[in-house]
Amino acid sequence: MLPLGYKFKLLSGYEFSKKVIFDKYVEHFYGLKKHAIGTERYIAKLMLNSLYGIFGRRLDTLTPVIVKNSEIDAVATTVKIYSVMNVTDTHSLLLIEFNKSFESRKKLNCVLETEINVFRLGVKSNVAIAAAITAYARIHMMTFKLDYDCYYSDTDSIFTPVDITSVAPHLVGPELGQLKDELSGGVIDEAFFLGIKQYGYTYKKIEGAPFGDKVVKSV
Repeated sequence: MLPLGYKFKLLSGYEFSKKVIFDKYVEHFYGLKKHAIGTERYIAKLMLNSLYGIFGRRLDTLTPVIVKNSEIDAVATTVKIYSVMNVTDTHSLLLIEFNKSFESRKKLNCVLETEINVFRLGVKSNVAIAAAITAYARIHMMTFKLDYDCYYSDTDSIFTPVDITSVAPHLVGPELGQLKDELSGGVIDEAFFLGIKQYGYTYKKIEGAPFGDKVVKSV
């Protein structure tokens, strides 16, 4: 039902086909994460968490480079400089945009009567894939938001006063698609949620933990 007083006219749109394309990728790195420890587990987790973000990257990427102060003016004629930070008396750190389109670079060359042939290609991205992954994750998490009390939720996590392990044990476990108990049985005593990915809490000591009666975590 549309809000009163508003009318919408569809001008154009995009239709995307549906296909499972990352199942082997996810299964591979999740298998590594499930059984690995230390650095190997961290890298496997990073590969999983970065999957959808990689496709949602901006087309314009910024690159830090260190150049001589005497060369800054020359660099400014070939790329866009976002910031300059002095490193030493002779060198500076530039934050520049390398992958401008060829047409933009060509126009720049004509105006300056120079010839710059070295440039980077645009970033490979696909916002449709990133949006689809995020959307499906939110749809999945919506079940927990509606069925259980929810203090805070992120793309793939939830803080709730309900012990989901006891009321729905099939939802918690080590397998792909199940929720993981990040506190290994610990119980949160106090928590503060200030915004997206800005929270902190204390929880009761896990047996064998070396940090006293309570453990503090902040993100």
